[in-house]
Amino acid sequence: MGGIGSGNWYRCNKKTTVEQSKRIDIRYLNRTGVLYDDVGYSGKRVLHWSIGDEPAGHIDYYVYPSHILLRYRFRQYGEEWEPVEQKISLTQTECHFGGSRQWFLCPCCHNRVAILCGEGKYFFCRKCYDLSYSSQIESDIDRLIRKKEKIGNKIFKDGEPWQRKKGLHKSTFKRELEKYWRLEDQIDVYIENYLSMT
Repeated sequence: MGGIGSGNWYRCNKKTTVEQSKRIDIRYLNRTGVLYDDVGYSGKRVLHWSIGDEPAGHIDYYVYPSHILLRYRFRQYGEEWEPVEQKISLTQTECHFGGSRQWFLCPCCHNRVAILCGEGKYFFCRKCYDLSYSSQIESDIDRLIRKKEKIGNKIFKDGEPWQRKKGLHKSTFKRELEKYWRLEDQIDVYIENYLSMT
């Protein structure tokens, strides 16, 4: 028998989110110095994904001045692995204070996007796969719990709950701790109301 906190007693929406899918972020590729505005780079690179600390897949990609080329294997449930090659065009826009920003052109809708998701055989934008961000579909209690955990991670020492993080000013700790307790109270009220309706 499950009680409060066991299972997904308050979650109804099981829709896959952007965060749960394999994704390629052009901002990450820019930060790692792989994408260049003028010449481009045509050597082989590898992107890796993991779930927790466990490897969850990888793809090879090649960067050219006008596009990137993805090479990977895909398997539909119960079927054999098949090789896939996908070309994704690149475009750029000028920034207000000089320089330019690069984007992917989604191979499906041709819109400029920063992130492509691999929810099926090919990498498309989140709108083509009808994916939402976690924050868009979380329930009220999910939102309260996430905010509370975020504050807890910010102010409490790792592995030692209620201990102030080293270097955190006492007045900041006190202010954030009050927010933490307010959220705790809101969560308790939400759970009480939920139980009274069942």
